[in-house]
Amino acid sequence: MVRTLDILVLLILTFLACSNAETITVKVADNALDFNPKNVTARKGDVISFVFVSGKHSLVQSDSPGVCTNSTSLTSLSSGEKSQGETYTYTVNQNDGAIYYFCNYGQHCLGGESGVINVVTGNGGGSGSGSNGKSSASVNVPNSFNFFLLFTITLFFFKSML
Repeated sequence: MVRTLDILVLLILTFLACSNAETITVKVADNALDFNPKNVTARKGDVISFVFVSGKHSLVQSDSPGVCTNSTSLTSLSSGEKSQGETYTYTVNQNDGAIYYFCNYGQHCLGGESGVINVVTGNGGGSGSGSNGKSSASVNVPNSFNFFLLFTITLFFFKSML
């Protein structure tokens, strides 16, 4: 009885651990002064991984699209100055709406280096589109696969203990 309860608790915890966040990759300066993808869709808890491909950049949140002024929000996105090869991760902490951001380094924002994270509720996360409309976000393995893999490993582990 105790082993059955232990297995059930572990399976529930495994499901909860796998059902939340996805990681969405955005390349910074992949092709001139841009973000690739420029627009992403995410859910609360998703992680946006900004990978700095070339040059120096500094991500800052703004209150409106295309505006090169820092956000008035106290919990805004802000990477500090980053260089080629570095990564900045941002965890989405709002339930819905848009998070606008731009590059605050030099005149990059005036050159069009800005983007948006569209936060949605439900299962809308993990997508992005570049200027050509094709999906170009790199997303970690889907949560359903992670759950299946962890469930299978857990099942074999506990089966061997019985």
